[in-house]
Amino acid sequence: MRPWLLICASVLAFSCGESRHASLRLRDQILVDGTGLTSIAPLDKEVTRVAAMSFSGALYEVCYSSRTVAILLQRRIQRQPGDSSTCPIVASAPERDAVVACWGRLLGWLEWPGLRSLASTVTLTESAYALSFDPREDRVLVPFGADRLGQWKKGYQSLRSIRQLPSAAIGARWWINGIRSVAVSSSGSLIALARGGHVEVWETAERGMWGKLCSVQASRDALAQCVAFSPNSEFLYAGTSQGEIIAYSLLRRWVVQRRLLSLDETKEPDCISTVVVSPSGEDVAVGGIGEPGGVYLLSRRCNILLDAQSTTTESIGLAVNGLVFSPDGTKLLTCDSKGILSVWDIQKTGGQAPK
Repeated sequence: MRPWLLICASVLAFSCGESRHASLRLRDQILVDGTGLTSIAPLDKEVTRVAAMSFSGALYEVCYSSRTVAILLQRRIQRQPGDSSTCPIVASAPERDAVVACWGRLLGWLEWPGLRSLASTVTLTESAYALSFDPREDRVLVPFGADRLGQWKKGYQSLRSIRQLPSAAIGARWWINGIRSVAVSSSGSLIALARGGHVEVWETAERGMWGKLCSVQASRDALAQCVAFSPNSEFLYAGTSQGEIIAYSLLRRWVVQRRLLSLDETKEPDCISTVVVSPSGEDVAVGGIGEPGGVYLLSRRCNILLDAQSTTTESIGLAVNGLVFSPDGTKLLTCDSKGILSVWDIQKTGGQAPK
């Protein structure tokens, strides 16, 4: 090894110290809806209860400590003609006691506690595939189509401040170019979009001024599927349709890491459906779709994601569609296509990552 490479390696090892890795242990599983679950969202700051949305359009309240499941609402999914892929989704802002559910083209605002009636509704012109609350304001961002982003607040009769984005870089059809995921940074000044084959980060300012901060292209002609900011907004994580996880440094403006995830090395990598970062920023959970499907938990050390543990279809459904960390980062809640809410304990260990 060249002397300068040896020096760099020594400095890196010294700065990192002993790595601490996370492992998953299944604590409990609760069958919520046999049609499958599409998303989950916390109902309180302690994440003792979650809202769970099913493929059939039923919205549930689940308390996993007492294993109680209560149906809150049942709505018919409103799809646009020719669209059979729209799934109902739910998002929440526990600090504001607010929950927003989407049944295709129908948006509903609910308030916690209660949740058994819609405080406000709006009908969209196109189906929405993602929702994200803005931490600075009592509003939710709603992307739809390939290039439109709107905001909605309780009491609004329609979406406001719809922003027309430049055309996506690849594809000619809206379901290829469409915005599949949206995330807002903790400061509310950055908005990330999974759109077409790119992950885009936009910087917002007062008076509605926008500017593109960066754009990262997925590898192997894959489509960007999901995005998530770290709690301190220093990193952005994204997943693609071909199993690639991308770690991007927003401070240095470069891709720190790209890697393919697969539970079974003999098969193609899973499509990554969802990604979430722990409150400490140390762990990243990733949900996969397809065969074999599953959930991955990775630990971040020296800005690099290290393998910690991945599950198999023996303990999880074929598609993991939702992930939520507990505030202390010791638990991970997942929902899957079998309609099961799984509760995992996260255990920290020192030394090498488990094989």
